Amino acid sequence: MKKQLPLLSEYNKYRALTFARYFGEFIYNSLLTVFLKDRGFSGAELGTLLSFSPFIVALTLPLWARIDRGMAKKILLLSSCAVIFVTQLLLYFSTSFTITAICMLLYSVARAPLAPSLDSMTAIYCLENKKEYSLIRSWGSAGYIFAIMVGSWMYDRADFMAITVVSTVSLGLFIFFLFSTKTLDTDKVKLSHSEENHDLKLLFTNKAFITFLILQLICAATLTAMNNYEILYLNFRGIPTRNFGITTLVRVSSEIAALFLLRKVKLSYKTLYLIAPFLVIPQIAVSFFELPTILIYFTMIPSGAASGFFIYLTNRYISIIVRRRNITAASYAQVMLQSVFTGLYLMAGGSVIDTMGITYIYLFAGCLFALSAIFVLIFFRKNPRPAFMDEEVAEKPAAVTAN
Repeated sequence: MKKQLPLLSEYNKYRALTFARYFGEFIYNSLLTVFLKDRGFSGAELGTLLSFSPFIVALTLPLWARIDRGMAKKILLLSSCAVIFVTQLLLYFSTSFTITAICMLLYSVARAPLAPSLDSMTAIYCLENKKEYSLIRSWGSAGYIFAIMVGSWMYDRADFMAITVVSTVSLGLFIFFLFSTKTLDTDKVKLSHSEENHDLKLLFTNKAFITFLILQLICAATLTAMNNYEILYLNFRGIPTRNFGITTLVRVSSEIAALFLLRKVKLSYKTLYLIAPFLVIPQIAVSFFELPTILIYFTMIPSGAASGFFIYLTNRYISIIVRRRNITAASYAQVMLQSVFTGLYLMAGGSVIDTMGITYIYLFAGCLFALSAIFVLIFFRKNPRPAFMDEEVAEKPAAVTAN
């Protein structure tokens, strides 16, 4: 008979805090674009406001990475959620572009450590306890689906302040479950300043990691930016905001299905990275050529699968190509650089909307996805060399010296 996990087991705590974080963050953030648009901001102004978040993430992550260990991680995330609540209130009452821009800067600073801290913490927990990362991360996808469906339903029926309150309660639950988790073994190891610098030097001379980063900048950042404009595109095609919940349900359900199925697939990492960009082509074609709107819902199935591919591959790939104690630094570096490019794409997207129309965002995205497939073909190995092999080689001289 299969052993039952206790309700508040460590594994269930990670699932709960992952769900609460994604629901709390995205019930607000996913509808913030529509809220700002309804305030009368232009496409260029929206692009500028939306680009603050990825740029601020990139600028502040080096600071967060320095203090993101053990209890300091939990204090950091508690402070982060407190500032998010305050800035969400300020954004609700703000009416001018200047004040809104300042609020968005503060909001972006507060959001910056959420994703990389939780992702690296979960990845390390899974490595230390032989758990499958995608099974925990799928709870984040479920939280995201629930957030979009509830938020899009509430947006047309209630004041935006109600969405702000629901977001705050959910992030409060995230903090509760976060503080109930045990300190990870990796976080208990105290490294000297010189050891940390040496680890970072090894990280950024790791060719597999650099190749991985470049692909993230070309492909994953493009997909993130494209999804940011999805709700505006639906409005452009005459689809009501509440239907954003339906497209998201289809897309993220497909993402969750991909996360579960990929655990059983025996294809190489290179093959999986090649498949992912082509899964987005149907959505790009339907959106650019303005084909019947009913097709948009169907294209969310392969597009959601592409997101599942990147979620599955990103943390699994990092866990293989870098040392365990460098996973947090690698996650921060990946999010930092990906955020810079996402910000650039969002700024460029705002200008494209004003000058050429929102459909051309999908044309440019398609070109970048094609470029990413070429990059994978040329530079990616079939499967990466595991980092633990390099650790064994590095430790041999020390063992000889000790003798």
